Amino acid sequence: MPAFDYLIVGAGFYGSVFAREMTDAGRRCLVIDKRDHIGGNCFTESLGGIDVHRYGPHIFHTNSQRVWDYVRRFAEFHLYRHKVKACCRGRLYSLPINLLTLHQLWGVTTPEQARAKLDSVREPIANPANLEEWALSQAGRDIYGLFFRGYTQKQWGADPRQLPASILKRLPIRLNFNDDYFDDRYQGIPIGGYTTIFEKLLEGVDVRLDTDFFANRGHLEALADKVVYTGPIDRFFDYCRGSLDHRTLRFETQRLAIEDFQGGTIVNYCDTDVPFTRITEFKHFQPSLEQRLSHTIITREYPMPWTRAAEPYYPINSTANEAIATEYRRLKPRNVIFGGRLGSYRYYDMHQVIASALAAVERELGYEKCCRAASPNAVDGLATSAGVCTHGGRVLQRRITGGNRMFQEITREMDSRQSPPVAGSYRLLNSEGRELARNVILHANGGIYTDMHHLRARRWNRPPNLPDTLLCGGTIWRWSDGQMTTANLHALPAQRWRPGTLRRRTTDSSGSGPGCAVLRPQTPVPADRTKFEIVIAKYKEDVAWTECYPNNATVYCKDPQDGRFISLPNTGREYGTYLHHIVSRYDSLSERTLFVQGDPFFHRPLPFCNYAFAQEAFKSDPNFRHSITQAVNWGWADQTADGPVKAAFLRLLERQCDIAEYRFTWGAQFAVSRDLIRRRPREYYQKLYKISQLPDICLAGHRFDNLHIGFLFEFFWENIFCGTDN
Repeated sequence: MPAFDYLIVGAGFYGSVFAREMTDAGRRCLVIDKRDHIGGNCFTESLGGIDVHRYGPHIFHTNSQRVWDYVRRFAEFHLYRHKVKACCRGRLYSLPINLLTLHQLWGVTTPEQARAKLDSVREPIANPANLEEWALSQAGRDIYGLFFRGYTQKQWGADPRQLPASILKRLPIRLNFNDDYFDDRYQGIPIGGYTTIFEKLLEGVDVRLDTDFFANRGHLEALADKVVYTGPIDRFFDYCRGSLDHRTLRFETQRLAIEDFQGGTIVNYCDTDVPFTRITEFKHFQPSLEQRLSHTIITREYPMPWTRAAEPYYPINSTANEAIATEYRRLKPRNVIFGGRLGSYRYYDMHQVIASALAAVERELGYEKCCRAASPNAVDGLATSAGVCTHGGRVLQRRITGGNRMFQEITREMDSRQSPPVAGSYRLLNSEGRELARNVILHANGGIYTDMHHLRARRWNRPPNLPDTLLCGGTIWRWSDGQMTTANLHALPAQRWRPGTLRRRTTDSSGSGPGCAVLRPQTPVPADRTKFEIVIAKYKEDVAWTECYPNNATVYCKDPQDGRFISLPNTGREYGTYLHHIVSRYDSLSERTLFVQGDPFFHRPLPFCNYAFAQEAFKSDPNFRHSITQAVNWGWADQTADGPVKAAFLRLLERQCDIAEYRFTWGAQFAVSRDLIRRRPREYYQKLYKISQLPDICLAGHRFDNLHIGFLFEFFWENIFCGTDN
């Protein structure tokens, strides 16, 4: 029997948070790190009384109350608001670009003047294809040349015309005097430095430093049942699918015998003739030291080309790299968990790493293994027995360790020694088995998502002094035999149901009368992404619900402010996202792919298991049929899709256009098999993708804009894949 439950490779935030929570849950963890210290790139050390961040400045910022509360269990924080200045051509400017910056550049003094000036200098580029084009379209040549061109070229070692626009989209242009670098509600620097956090996270955990995983891999892997790996994902597989690109850094630290070097924490240097990108003066992270010490410490930061022998700091988000990373994720062994910036190949900030580690802990503690054995208490074909309950299609252990702080954090008032783990995917039924809601997702953070609306304000927790019950969506539910029951038929969506759908009926108080509602776990979808993949087209939507499908979800994001997911330009609505996925993954598509929007619940999708196990090569909700001659208008008179327009669009798609009716793909939600997609060559989908990037197209003499082209695609997805000419 292995000596440990988990071998955790890397003592950064992901590995340390995972080790803390698993240790508290009674699991045996061994943490190793090839460096001589804990903390990963967040490691801080005291030099002359100043906390210095050895691997560059780290400012903790988040909008997540849960993450903020969690990290403050291990340290007190200076309530620090990050300010940055930019040195360009010998002058200092305020960053991010705000009204003061624009005043320094152009002399404007009001938001209206600034807006007018920006409008006059922006270059009309409808679909920016790279960083330079995006900057010119948003801010014009002066701002691009002064602040962005040189800095990004140094930082990424490439011409801005070769870089994706997403790199800059995180930086706002403000028409007020707000110069906070981050907009997050919670910001701070830990008192005593980050290393103190890691010392507390790893208290009581077996930690071995100066230990290289790859130098003695076989021996180390034999020590534990599972491996949590936070190093470079391509290195784990010995680069068998190719190397992923990174940028690395060189740091030059100096102690200076002066009280203050630059007057603030960070100054960016934007000119290409200055070899470093920024100078950090750590003293300013600690306001109490600014006047007390007669010396200061600064670090210059030099971006460098990356080699396999160098330390990887920044993953380079490109289509080619994402394709390689996806291939590595598909190779993941069952007993391995990948995490952190390098293991996930995601440009995560600290709070995102912590959140992902907590989510991994929830999955490990809540989802043990799937069991389809027959049982007298089987629910949807899954076994349930004493001490075990089904959830989201998996079998869960009801035995929760009393010291597990994670579940206390998630459920607030729940008693972690007794409460059943209920986060997961359900169907809402009445006592006669009639389906009232196809999808109800209870998220581990307490949020509830339903077919008609995701109820952001609603929570689930454990009511005091009521064993085996839960307060879910404001209604008391009874937990028994792997499902939840309540006497309130309108329990979850309540006022959100369409008029006439349900009628209130008399119910008894036991939760078992004719008017009761039942939450029954859905059948599981295949855990192997190569079998079933859920592709999500996101803009501003809350996609936390995807964490109930951790092995299947791929999220493409068109929000320039959100760097957590695969970034795409904000054109083509969801149809552009779907086509991008098909084109970029044509040779490595899953056996079946489900395409949905970021918030699919409004359109009431089928249970995801129905898509996963459908016999049809193309599966969508079959209840929406249109006549080909029916004129459809979305509120814009000049955007009416009548019979000739639809026929012209079908000809553009190279599909049969003499059909009498078609099945409207409601909500752009459908599943399609790999074999059906590949009946058409990649070039066909590339042609359609180019259409999705156009500002408009002309059909039967009418011009349709990019938005309404999306509605036309929504009409004819089935025809795209299932045309009779295949």
